[in-house]
Amino acid sequence: MDSQFRIVVAGCRNFTDYEKVKKRLEIELEVLGSRLVIVSGGAAGADSLGERFAKEHNLEIERFPADWKKYGKAAGPIRNDQMAQVADMVIAFWDGKSKGTENMLRMANKYGIKMDVQLVRIDKEIK
Repeated sequence: MDSQFRIVVAGCRNFTDYEKVKKRLEIELEVLGSRLVIVSGGAAGADSLGERFAKEHNLEIERFPADWKKYGKAAGPIRNDQMAQVADMVIAFWDGKSKGTENMLRMANKYGIKMDVQLVRIDKEIK
């Protein structure tokens, strides 16, 4: 039996509030300790902040980068589906608009994965 607990950290690519990510993940770290594995899509924003937390706490990172060349616009949803299939939980930092984050939450729902959605305000839009 796999004793690791995989948490997808997802969210807006222009989300930069590391303290918010850190504060939320510290709650899980306190309970799970080294069993905690951060699952990341490798994108800017929430994904990279989750990876930063993992590195600072010597936690394992499982990356699922989207293959844009192979799958085109379908790459993001395909990647999200792959992450949801291995995840125990999704923590999303969402502005209520990001289609990619919304898709990740739909995938989590599809597989019956626990979700924690942190609604965030984004001051800068990606150009």
